[in-house]
Amino acid sequence: MKINTLIFLFTFSAVSIWAQNNKLSIGLSGQLEFSNYEFKKTPPNTSDIYNPFKGYSNANNVYNSLIGYAVGLNIFYDFNEKISVGTGIAYASEGYELLYNYSSLTNVIPPTKSELRVYYLRVPIKVGMTLFKWGKFDLKPSLSTILDFQIDKKENIYYEDGLKGEINYLGNDLNETLLSICLDFAFEYNVQENLSMVFAPLIAKRLTILDEKRMKSSKFSYGAIFSINYKR
Repeated sequence: MKINTLIFLFTFSAVSIWAQNNKLSIGLSGQLEFSNYEFKKTPPNTSDIYNPFKGYSNANNVYNSLIGYAVGLNIFYDFNEKISVGTGIAYASEGYELLYNYSSLTNVIPPTKSELRVYYLRVPIKVGMTLFKWGKFDLKPSLSTILDFQIDKKENIYYEDGLKGEINYLGNDLNETLLSICLDFAFEYNVQENLSMVFAPLIAKRLTILDEKRMKSSKFSYGAIFSINYKR
């Protein structure tokens, strides 16, 4: 408890010192991201490497990425009027679904899909630049390196009769730490001297693949960040 208290007091003191120079901003952010993983093709008469149901050997399965999201706290420090650095912490999630397409089945209730959701603790490191100011609007593109640390995962399977259950098939061989780079174009509206709102379209690239067993590569993904920031 003493160590945690000291860490809190040190962090609070550092934030207070920075804030006195009116160069520190703290904000809440949310993000939506459309991942674009390239999955390995499922061969005809697939084996149980791709299909957890060995008796259903005529499946031609299809994989689709799920929409990712993140919510968290961000901190930025302005070195000068042009350059800023930032970091933060966020709760993030992404995943994919596996659709089962069977050519012929009799006397069984087959599953229709499996869905895997993976949850992360996200830590970005960001460098930004103010390109121009126009009234209350600023354009601030930035480049980020993002680390995602897996904290949980959940996999559901759905059947034709409407039943749902939990299994542990897709999530067996996941990379627990992911590395990404992200370029965003932040449009900041300064509501007041110490309050701003940001909308930032983004393009990102996974440098580490979520599931190397079923994915060939990660193409560019797209999305947007929404945040409200407070300056002291």
